[in-house]
Amino acid sequence: MKLARTLGILVASAALASVSAPTVYAQGEGGGGGGVYGGGSVGATWMRAGSPPRKAGTENCPGVMWDIVRSAGPDKNTIILSGPVWNLDGSGTSMAKGEAHPDGSFTMTLTPIQGNGPAGQVTGVRNRNGNGHATLAGSGTCNNMTINLHPGQTSAKGKG
Repeated sequence: MKLARTLGILVASAALASVSAPTVYAQGEGGGGGGVYGGGSVGATWMRAGSPPRKAGTENCPGVMWDIVRSAGPDKNTIILSGPVWNLDGSGTSMAKGEAHPDGSFTMTLTPIQGNGPAGQVTGVRNRNGNGHATLAGSGTCNNMTINLHPGQTSAKGKG
């Protein structure tokens, strides 16, 4: 029994270690809560996203992780979005701050807080089922990307 448990832990650890940046997930309206698409309760994860390392032109860009939470906005039709965004190679971290609106649109500003973190303006949209996209537009090749949002869990475990 002890051997089986040890092997199970080793297999799970190896599987987790081999996982690169996860597919992007966005909590759909079915996640609870109403109002602005994204569901979940105030303070809950609104979007946990991962983008693997990529080549942009001649530049090698690091993978990026997003961990955005929601909080109460100034009115019942707006939520405040905030959270860290970091390069998976440890080269920098940024803070995202913005808003989501009843039509599913959202905007955020990414401001580096350490190193060479991602920087620029994020615009996007999420449908009621959680599908959508987010586009980062900033200076520098690596600060321009579009990620697709998929409905479902807001977990780093992802489907990818």
